[in-house]
Amino acid sequence: MRLKIGNILVTIVPALIVVSMFIGLIYLFVDNTRLEFVNSVIEYRIEQKQENIDAAEKELRDVKNDLVEWQNTANGYKFQLDLLNKENGWSENE
Repeated sequence: MRLKIGNILVTIVPALIVVSMFIGLIYLFVDNTRLEFVNSVIEYRIEQKQENIDAAEKELRDVKNDLVEWQNTANGYKFQLDLLNKENGWSENE
């Protein structure tokens, strides 16, 4: 009887070790796959946010350029108005 229990333990314990190693490898594979998926989703979100930031920066540059253009146009009109006033003998105080 003792020999049977010893034989059973000798055959079952290595089998349990192999099965537990196989389950551990499956767990590591699944966890690695999950982490890869999470990383890819995070990278995609970061790329989307970067694209949004780039678009906002471009829009801001365009608005700044428009403001500079409008300011230059306004200064040109003021300069022309001052020239007309000087030609007609009007001063800025009138």
